[in-house]
Amino acid sequence: MRRAAIVLALSCAAFAGGCGGSEETPSQSAETTPAPAEATVADGAVRVAMKDFKFVPEDVEVEAGQTITWVNEDTAQHDAVADEGEGPRSELFNQGESYSWTAETAGTIPYVCTVHPGMEGTITVR
Repeated sequence: MRRAAIVLALSCAAFAGGCGGSEETPSQSAETTPAPAEATVADGAVRVAMKDFKFVPEDVEVEAGQTITWVNEDTAQHDAVADEGEGPRSELFNQGESYSWTAETAGTIPYVCTVHPGMEGTITVR
């Protein structure tokens, strides 16, 4: 019994000693700031992802005549509908599907997903 207690004590000491590291811990942690979300532009078209129940990016700037394409990356259906006047007016579409709209007139156009409150974006047409 005494021998078992000694072996157990030595095993615990060896285990505890192995838990410490020889590497130094930095005194200051490095902070990273995520880059602001920007619309992807390809062939003159601007891409807006519908992801995690948000438009990414929420705000886009385009020139008149430029096309914006919304791509649904969520499992839920989404749409992109201007609050009023000129702007996107999509039907609901599924994951992997997309909708495109071409900006015609300069101005600011707020838009939403009509089925998900708080999912909002703004298009600024120059």
